[in-house]
Formats: sequence, structure tokens, C-alpha cells
Amino acid sequence: MKKRFLGLGWKEHLIYAVLLLATGWLFQHKTTEQARLHGIMEEVFPLAAQAISTRQNERLMQHINREADYYRSDRRESYRARAKDIQKWVEISSLELKRIAETPDVEFQRKELVPLLEQLSHLPDSILQACDSDSAIGQRLRQIYPEEFWDMTAQYLPRAEQPELVRLANALRVRVGLAANAGLRYCFSRVRDYAIRYAHIPVLNTRHPCPRVGEMFEAEINFVGYIADPDFEVEINGRPVVSDNGLVHFETRFTRPGKK
Repeated sequence: MKKRFLGLGWKEHLIYAVLLLATGWLFQHKTTEQARLHGIMEEVFPLAAQAISTRQNERLMQHINREADYYRSDRRESYRARAKDIQKWVEISSLELKRIAETPDVEFQRKELVPLLEQLSHLPDSILQACDSDSAIGQRLRQIYPEEFWDMTAQYLPRAEQPELVRLANALRVRVGLAANAGLRYCFSRVRDYAIRYAHIPVLNTRHPCPRVGEMFEAEINFVGYIADPDFEVEINGRPVVSDNGLVHFETRFTRPGKK
């Protein structure tokens, strides 16, 4: 009589063992494939986010330049200069991080990332200062760079291998771009002024509706829509004139007849 274990012969046990091993192998293979897919997706997301934030930042800078060119004032030039500084800081950092990510040398990557992390840790404060220490910008920067972010990154760096270092460099590029986006949006909001955009027609008040050659012509020109902006500049016939709370006094003596 053949010996049986749990009611099954050795052939049945062998079949079940083979099936169990096959099931385990398939599960492990599927898990490995999912992990690889997840890793690929993790690599794609930072690159996509970086591309999006880069395009947005370029467009913001274009809008800032356009507004500052159309409506010239010291205040707008100041915020345009701040936006250019932010853009310059970010471009330099992004190029360094890209170079590190594309260099397949672990020791080189670690060596370059250590001082760069120290430099990047000052970036949020620099952007916040350029944004007049605005509370909303400060909150946004704290979301991008949580309080423990720099310490955790510095502790993770020494034991990270090359794939992790590449992902870290790409992730840092994304955060740099997002921080710049917050700063550029603030500068754009300070450069843009809707009160000026929709109030171009001046109101002219004069006692000389029909000026004559040789006589003094005087007029008060009221820019009601411009009062919200104390730094706007007015030019008449290419010459700058002084404004007092949206009111401009103009006088001239015409030397010859004709349309002026």
C-alpha cells in the first residue's frame, strides 16, 4: 500500500508544489514589472512638470516685459528687474541640475549636489525678498519647500545610488521652476494695472477752445483712471509733464497755425 500524506500521493504533492512555485514566480514577475513601470512614470512626471513650469515662466516673463514697455514707470521697472533676477537664478540652477542628472557618475553627482543643495536652500528667501516678503508667496514657497525638506534631502544624498540621484536632480529642477513661477506671478501682478489698461482717454478742460497763434494756451488734463497708480508718467508731444493726483497742467504758445 502506497503511503499518502494528507490524503494525497507524492505525485499530487509534486504537482501542487510546481503550481505554487509557478504562481509565486508569476506574481514576483508582475510585481517587478509594475515596479519598473512605476519607476518609469516617476521619471516622466518631473520632466513633464519641469517643461510645463518652464513654458509658463517664459510666458510670464514675456508678459512682464510687455506691460513694463507699454506703461513705463519706476515701479514697473523695479519689478521687471526683480523678475529678471529670479529668472537668472533659476536658469543657472536648472542648468546645473540638468548637467548633474545627465552625467552617469555617482561620485560626480554626489560631489556636485552637496554644494548646490546649500545654494538652493537660500533660493526661497531670495525669491520672498524680491516679492516684498508677501505672506501668500511665503506660504506657497513653504509648500514647495517644507521645513524638513533640506535636512531630509541632505541625509538621503550620501546613500542614494545613481537612479535615485537622477530622480533627485530632476525633482529639484521641478521645485526650482515652481518657486520661480510663484515669484514671477507676483512680479506680474505688480507690473500689471487694470486701472491704466481701460482708462486711456484724458479729460481736457480749457478756457481757450480756439487757440490763436502767439497767445498762451492753458489747459487742465484730468486722468481719472490713472489715480490708482501714483507712478504713471505722462508725455505731451514727446515731452514729460508732471502730474498731481491725476491732474496735469499744460501750457504752450503756438507759433504757427494748423493742426497740433
